[in-house]
Amino acid sequence: MFRDELEQLGPMLTRKEAARYLTQRGLQVAPQTLARKFCEGTGPLCATVNARAMYFRRHLDDWFAEQVAAPRRSSSAPKRSLAELADG
Repeated sequence: MFRDELEQLGPMLTRKEAARYLTQRGLQVAPQTLARKFCEGTGPLCATVNARAMYFRRHLDDWFAEQVAAPRRSSSAPKRSLAELADG
């Protein structure tokens, strides 16, 4: 069962590859920033394989969506994430 779940999540990315992937999506982030955010508990979900940090693309996409603010007409309007809009 665990194996099926892993296959659904797809290939894993190293921290360096994850940072490059997020940067290509428009969120410039360094591998060191991902490491710090992992320690703080504020970054994307991260798994370890032989003590090496690895990321699933799906988890990176979910975290990226949380970082993107929804469009607004004024800077005085409250910020809402796209993820909040999707939840209703």
